Amino acid sequence: MNVPPVDSDPPLIPPEEIDQTPQQEEVKEISSTSVFHVELKAIIATGGSKEIYISELKKAFGSTLIDRIIGTGLTKKWPENLERKHCIEFLGAIGHQVTLDDLEEAFAQIKSGKITWTILHQVQMPTLRLWWNTNFQGLPTYWKNQILTLFRNGTQVLLPETELPLGAELYRTGTHRYGNVAYTHYDHLVRQLAKKGDRSRAEFFLASRELIAKRIAYTRPENVHDGALVPIFREEKGKLVYYKVAGQVHMKGFHAYLFTPLVSDPKDPAILVYRGTQGAASVQRDLDPTGVGKSSFLKMAPQVRAMLEKTNSEKLEVIGHSLGAADASRTVAFLLDPTAKCPFKQISLYAYCAPKLDIATIEEWRRHLKIAQLLEKRPTIELNFAEHEKDFVTWTGSSNLTGEESTFVHTNYLIVSSKSGSAKNHHTRPFFKEGNFDFETDKRTFRLLQSFPHGELAKHIAELERIKTTHPWLLTLKGLFFTQPSQEELEARIAEMEKARSQVQSIENGQSWMVWSAGRAADYTVRAFGYYTFRGIRAITGG
Repeated sequence: MNVPPVDSDPPLIPPEEIDQTPQQEEVKEISSTSVFHVELKAIIATGGSKEIYISELKKAFGSTLIDRIIGTGLTKKWPENLERKHCIEFLGAIGHQVTLDDLEEAFAQIKSGKITWTILHQVQMPTLRLWWNTNFQGLPTYWKNQILTLFRNGTQVLLPETELPLGAELYRTGTHRYGNVAYTHYDHLVRQLAKKGDRSRAEFFLASRELIAKRIAYTRPENVHDGALVPIFREEKGKLVYYKVAGQVHMKGFHAYLFTPLVSDPKDPAILVYRGTQGAASVQRDLDPTGVGKSSFLKMAPQVRAMLEKTNSEKLEVIGHSLGAADASRTVAFLLDPTAKCPFKQISLYAYCAPKLDIATIEEWRRHLKIAQLLEKRPTIELNFAEHEKDFVTWTGSSNLTGEESTFVHTNYLIVSSKSGSAKNHHTRPFFKEGNFDFETDKRTFRLLQSFPHGELAKHIAELERIKTTHPWLLTLKGLFFTQPSQEELEARIAEMEKARSQVQSIENGQSWMVWSAGRAADYTVRAFGYYTFRGIRAITGG
C-alpha cells in the first residue's frame, strides 16, 4: 500500500506559548538512558519473542498498564515470534489505554526520583516544576505533553532515528483501523491538523470535530477507560487543549462517551460523542422501524442525562457520524424538552452523514422550539450538518433538526459534491485531511451554507436604521472617535445574511410532497421488513 509521507508530530502548543521550557529553567537530569531498553528497541525494530517483548514493556511502562492491555485479548492470537507490525500495534494500544491515573503515577515517580518505569528516564524535568507542582494535572501543558509523549509516540521516543511518529506507523501497518489504538492514531492526526490546517477557512471548524466523530468514536468500548486523555483543538484559543474521558454509557449497539477539559475553563465545552454503525447490534439499531436508533436511544437517554448533569460546563458539543449523528441529533432534541431543564447555556450539534429523524421526533422538536421561544432562560443552539449529496444514508427518515424561525437557533450545512466515486467514499471517507477540505478524493467540491441567529441580523438592521435617521454631520463626528461600518457595508452584510438564511431554509423545507411521500412509504416498509428479518436471523444464530 502506498502511504503518503507524514511529517513528525508538531509540539502540542506553539513555541511562543510554552512557558519555561528546559532552556529557561534549571533541569534535573534523572538518569542516563543509554543502558535502558536495548532489547526492547531491537524487538520493535525487527520483531522478536512475544514473551520477551511483553516482559520488556512491563519494565518500561509498568505491569499495570501492560496487563490491562493483555486482558483485552490483544495478544491472544499473536504468534510467539512477533512481526514488527505486532510490536507497533502494542505500542499504539499503550498510547490508547494510558489514563490520568497512570500519568499521575508517572509524575510521582519523576518527582521522587525513584523510577520503576524505565521509560521515565527519558524525561528531564526542570527542578522548579518538580518542586512547585504536586501532581501531573497541575503541570503546564508543555510538560504534560512531554510525559504523555512517552506513551503516545513510543517509536520515536525509543528509536529516535525512526522516520515516522507512532500514529503514522499505525497507518502504515494498517492497524489504525483497530479500535484498540484509536486515541493514539487520533492524537497524531489532530496534531497534524493543528500544524497544517488553514484556520482562515470558513469550513475549518468542522475539520476537528470530524476527527472526533470518525476516529475517537469508533473504538472498542472495553478499551476505553475513564481518565484517558485526548487533545482537542479549540478554535477560539488557536491551540490544542487536553480533555479526559469523564463518563460513558453503553448498551448493545449504543455507545456514548463524555469528554471534559482536564483543566476547567468556562470557554471549553463538555463534549458528548456517539459511535456510529459498527457491528451487528448497531445494524439492528439502523433498521429500527420507529426511527433510526430511536428505541434504544429512548431507553438510554436517562443515563446520558445523568452523565451530563455531572459536568461543570455551561456549553455542550454533541458529535456523531452516521448512526452516531442520529443519536447526537436526538440528544439535542431531548435537551430542548422544557421538562428536561437543560443545564447548558449553549448547545452545538455536529452531525456527519446523518440519517434524518422520524416524523414524531421532528414534530416534538418543533413544539419544543415554540415553547422555548417564549421562555426567558433557554439554550442557544447551533446545528451543524456535513454530508455528501449522494450519500443514501442521509436520504432516510423525515427531516434533520431545523432552526425554523427561532431566534435562538442557527444552522450550518456543508454540502459535498462529486461527479463520481463509491458510495463508501460518500459516507465513510473523511471530508477533511490534515485540517483542510479534501479536494482529491473523487474530485470533491463543497458548498458551505450558514444561517445566523435572528438577534445578530436584527442588530445589523437596527444599526442600519440608526444610520439612516442620523444627520450626516453627527455620523462624521462620531467617525472621528469610533470605528463604525458605513451604510453600504451594513446593507451588503444584511443582504449576505438574508441570502444565507434563505439558502439554509430551502434545505430545511425539504423535498417535494411527492418525493417525500414515496420516501416515507419505502422507509416504513423496507426498513421495518429489514429490522424484523435481522432480529429473526440473530435469534436463530444466537447473535
